[in-house]
Amino acid sequence: MSNAYVRAKRPDGSECTIDLIELETALEGDMGSTYLFFPETGKIVFRPGEDPFGIDEMDDEDEQDGKAEGTEVLTLDRIPSHERFRWMEDFIETVYSVSARSALRNALNQKKPFRHFKDALLEFPAVRQQWFQFEARKLKEEAIDFIESLDWEILKVVDRRPVENVSPEIEPAERLQPTGEEREWILRAGSEIAAKGGRSQLALLLKGSKDKKLLKHHLQNSPAYGKLSFLTLEEIENRIDHLIRLNELRVEFFGDFPLILLSDAAWEHVRPWSNEQECRRAAAADDRTLNEILLQWRNRPRPEQFHLLDAVTSLDPDSERWILQAWREVAGKEVRTRIEEKLRSST
Repeated sequence: MSNAYVRAKRPDGSECTIDLIELETALEGDMGSTYLFFPETGKIVFRPGEDPFGIDEMDDEDEQDGKAEGTEVLTLDRIPSHERFRWMEDFIETVYSVSARSALRNALNQKKPFRHFKDALLEFPAVRQQWFQFEARKLKEEAIDFIESLDWEILKVVDRRPVENVSPEIEPAERLQPTGEEREWILRAGSEIAAKGGRSQLALLLKGSKDKKLLKHHLQNSPAYGKLSFLTLEEIENRIDHLIRLNELRVEFFGDFPLILLSDAAWEHVRPWSNEQECRRAAAADDRTLNEILLQWRNRPRPEQFHLLDAVTSLDPDSERWILQAWREVAGKEVRTRIEEKLRSST
């Protein structure tokens, strides 16, 4: 008897044993080949595709034997690619390592995602073994779901196949949670670097690095610059990863470039501080730079512009009026109306 099988009861009360390994193999499928299932016996028969070399005579004989055993024959459909793709997406959410998670997610954004996913797994041997276990569980679930789809009752599932327990190797430092102050500065720095850099750039910003990518965006002037300089880069990255696992931060790929973004809840938390910093930079800008800043503000969603308008009022009266007057010249209709209301109320 097979190391893995399912005992099921048909609607008429009769029982049947199905080889679980054969059924999983059939559902996993070979391109161009067919697997047949005979409900009266539970037997599964493999039928190869076109054989230009004429060596499939033995398989044809097996198929004829199978057909002789029952009148009803079902073709077993291969698990569709979109379903297997969803498995990979689901698996990524279980991966502890943020580096591995990012690499796998990037692989799914490439052409030929299945090939790139396999290649990415080679860089993370332990995660690769976890994927094999995850995939095996999914195949087993699909096999049992198929039997239940026949309106058969599952009586027993026996699976004696050896399973190696693969657990991710997690260093104690990786489990260390950031303090409240560290979390606050990570989120603030995240708002400064959002859509400009990735996880590494965020860590460098908090470390106070002279990295040219940070200098390009003038992030050395950010209040978050060097705020966690007392930590090593690895320690900063571990704390950033903790917030990524909590979904307060996320990494998204634009092409091949990973960029840090804040969750909606994290942005709501840090927005007052972020808007205040933007308004202060606007107040310190020259006329030309201010115009560039205001044009960027105009391209934001209207609710975000209204929040910035409220933040402008926290400036000194002269700076507030100077920014509002310049903003009025480039603002859309609704925002311009609110600007004029604020200008009237400030006189």
